[in-house]
Order: sequence, then structure tokens, then C-alpha cells
Amino acid sequence: KANGTVRSLAVQSSGKVLIGGEFTTLQPNGAATATTRNRIARLDNDAATQTLSIPDGTQALWSRGGSAPELTRVTFEVSTDGGATWGTPIAGTRLGTTANWQATGLSLPAGSLLRARGVTSGGYLNSSSGLIEQVTSFSTLTYTAGANGTLTGTTPQWVASGANGTAVTAVPASGYHFVNWSDGSTANPRTDTNVTANKSVTANFLVDAPVVDVLSPSTGLTTGGTSVTLSGINFLGTSSVTFGGTAATIVSVTGTEITVTSPAHAAGEVNVVVTTPGGSSTDVPTFTYEAAPLSALESWRQTKFGNTATNTGTAADAADPYHTGVPNLLVYAFFGPAQDPATVRSGQLPQATASGNFLSYEFTEPSGVSGLTYGAEWSATLGNDWQPVTDTGIAPVHTFRVPLDGPKKFLRLRVTTQ
Repeated sequence: KANGTVRSLAVQSSGKVLIGGEFTTLQPNGAATATTRNRIARLDNDAATQTLSIPDGTQALWSRGGSAPELTRVTFEVSTDGGATWGTPIAGTRLGTTANWQATGLSLPAGSLLRARGVTSGGYLNSSSGLIEQVTSFSTLTYTAGANGTLTGTTPQWVASGANGTAVTAVPASGYHFVNWSDGSTANPRTDTNVTANKSVTANFLVDAPVVDVLSPSTGLTTGGTSVTLSGINFLGTSSVTFGGTAATIVSVTGTEITVTSPAHAAGEVNVVVTTPGGSSTDVPTFTYEAAPLSALESWRQTKFGNTATNTGTAADAADPYHTGVPNLLVYAFFGPAQDPATVRSGQLPQATASGNFLSYEFTEPSGVSGLTYGAEWSATLGNDWQPVTDTGIAPVHTFRVPLDGPKKFLRLRVTTQ
């Protein structure tokens, strides 16, 4: 209590109480003795709390509690030049019966200052008044979803200096995944903390890596040329399909199916890899290359001249390595796969015969021979007048016959591979 009249009273923003009057001592409740105070004193009180915030870019909220003094009216102002000047005051409204005040319909530029001012009244016949203010700077957090994704959470966010934003989550579309934010952050969800400046970031999304489930067919010849269908997901944008590291020819692409033509490759099992903007497939199905089966002639060649023999050197079709007068191709064609080329003789080849005014070749195709075409031609001059002769035989017999209707007639056999 005071030893004189108290004429004025005001609550400070901290919650402490200033009193003035015609007193020289005060004796607080519970104190054993009075304390000297000459006409003015400040009394301790419960702590006052107040927070100036921006829920969004159109409204301001001044939340007040504890022993904060009661306000009779409040205004809000915005400064865009660091507090050098302030805009027109906007009257605040009380939130219900609480001590909180707000202003709506604002347009708050990013990086501005917001000031709230409130008037207090008190003292004898409310003759005392005071002014309480709070200033806060705020920044804007703007989040944007890039192509093939969306965001959940609030954007933009107006955040007081040094405060934290709220969580924003980047949500990829089906078949895509979140990569990062444009500032390099990979946090998802993302909450910006201790915000002191404006920030605008974009969430980046990328198509998922391709997944190959099935190859059809999964085998082909070493010469390549096999049409292969790959089934799976995330194929759009395919830039390459490789078989054992060798690029295949891409025929068509959809999101779930690719058709390619296999490249040539050595025999064996190889990995098939699809590459898109989302990366390369890692499930790695395999394709088996198989050597083309040997023809009957190639099989005879390797039997007679070695397992690696080809149509070259002494094993060539036109070669006569044993000097018998019969080239290898004719050995196979007229004597069959069982014939040893070293023991054949040219006199054993089919011979032309003249009978009944006809010149003829007639022979039986040996068993096991395939992949050859037998033919015959006739000429009257042995020049460039050779004409084909029709085969009138019934398989396996071949018969080629021309009439002897001129002074001269020549007939020759021809054997070609198919």
C-alpha cells in the first residue's frame, strides 16, 4: 500500500506496472516494512507475452497473453524501406473476447516490416494512456512443384524473421520420383528454419528408372536381326537398348513395351539394358545368342577339313586340294556327304550321253545332300549363247535333255549353293 494518493497507473509492455501519485513510501503485500518511493514506482508482475505473426499474405495477427496490458484499440502498419517510412495505419479488430487482435485484407510484400501499435488506458478516471508496439520483419517462402509432381502444405508462407516455416512435401506423379529442390536440398518433407530472407524453390521430379520384366523371344542368332519385344514399365523417352553393350535398333516404344531388332553378337548370354532420362534398368534380363546351325555342306566341310573350316583356302567350294580334278563342291554334290574328297576321280562325275537324237545328263542326287541347286545349259558355239535346260527328272533323279538338231550341241551341268 502507498502512504498517499495514487493518481496514475500504467501497465508496461513487459507486464510491470508503473504508478504515480502523492506518496513517498510503498509497502507491497506481505512486506514487513515499507519501501521508500518518491511519487513514482514500478511494481513487478507476471510476465507479459505477445507475438506478431503473419498467417498469410493478407492478414496479420497480434497474439497477447500473460500480464500484457489490455488494449483499447490497435493499428497495423507496413514498411517496405526498413522502417524509414510506414504505410497508412489499418485498424485491427479484436478476436472475440480474447486479448488478440488481427487485420485482414492486407497485401504484404515479401521482405517488409510489420508494426502493431496498441493504446492502453488506466489510472484515475482512465486519465492515463500508453502506447505499446511490436515490430517484426518477415520473409516469404515460396514453393513450386516442377513438372510431373505436386505439393502438399502451405505456399507461399510469410515467416517472421528468425522463425520457422511449416512443412511442405513434394509428391511425384505416378512413374516419377522426387529428386531435389532447386537449391540442392533433398529434404522431403521440407521445413525451412531460422528464416531471415525470402526464398523461392522448385521441387524437381524425374521419371523412374525403367524396369524390364520379360524379353520375347529371349534367344536369337549371332548374326542378329531377331525382333525382340521388351515388356516392363517406365519406357517412355528410351534413348538406347543394348545387348551385351551393343546398341539394338529401336523399332517402337510405349510406356510398357519396346520392340527392337537385335544386333549381331558372339554366341553366349548377354545383358539387355534400357536407358531413359530416368536412368538405366538394373534388373538386367538376359538374351542368349546362338550360332546359326550349320548347313549340310558346311557340316561336310568341317567333317572333312576340320572343325573350324570355312569356305576359304583348301576347304573352299572351288578348291581341289587333292588334285583329283573334282572341286570340293562337286564332290559333295555328286558323291554325297560320306565321300572323302581325296579319293574321288573326275571320271566318276555324271557324263553326257547322246541317244535317240538327244544329248542328255541324267544322275541321281546323293542321299543327305541339301542346300544345292542343280541345273544345265546348252550352247551351239561355246560362246555367249548358253541357254538353260529344264530338269525333267523326278527327284531324286535329275534329267537334262536337249535335241541334237544342229551341226553342234554342247551341254554342261551347273551346281550352285542356295
